[in-house]
Amino acid sequence: MLQHPSAFLPGRDPIRRSLIRILGLATVIIGFVSSLAAQTTQTLLPKFPIVAKAVKKHFAGQRDFKSGDLVSVRDVAPLFKKLDKLGWKVADEKQIIGRVLSDNHSLVKQLRTLKGKKFMGQVSKSPAAYDRLDRLSKMPYGKRRVRELIDTPGGHKLIEYMTTTRHGKNLGKLLSKAKNGKNFNQPTGKLYTSKAVLDQLKNSYDAEAKRREGNSRPKK
Repeated sequence: MLQHPSAFLPGRDPIRRSLIRILGLATVIIGFVSSLAAQTTQTLLPKFPIVAKAVKKHFAGQRDFKSGDLVSVRDVAPLFKKLDKLGWKVADEKQIIGRVLSDNHSLVKQLRTLKGKKFMGQVSKSPAAYDRLDRLSKMPYGKRRVRELIDTPGGHKLIEYMTTTRHGKNLGKLLSKAKNGKNFNQPTGKLYTSKAVLDQLKNSYDAEAKRREGNSRPKK
């Protein structure tokens, strides 16, 4: 058993009492520093490759998940508890989830039907495909138009045409003038895929790392 510092100091003179107080204070300080070091270790920000691996594993564990698939809130929300366990409480968790389509969004429902999954696999190869489909779904009769694209053989080619060709972009400009079609060719700002979520998490991670670095610097 560790003996109290006073056990090593004979006598009861004022010097002895002062030394006891000093040694006692030193013991308290050492204990505090040790406790603080342990807390710091526990809350140390995990390396991003570890975070990325956890994110990819999370989505890969989703039923019938394929790279490029459209994700919804129920796919993304549980991810943050896993990141929290790794030691990173994502500060903008709510904002990220807010940029993901809800489970009840018409596009989510349509692309999770049997035909919708096949269509999704085809359009996911086209850049900004989900942006265009999302914007289209909000236009008059848009949900019906999306369903027609899904049901029509080769319907995915229209999305490819709209996102990769000059004439397709011109068509988007015309649609921008229609009701609810404003900025049709522009990104919506939503996070449609697991890759988009991971990219945003990287931005959030870099911001958190920068914040912690700033807090660790001694103030002048």
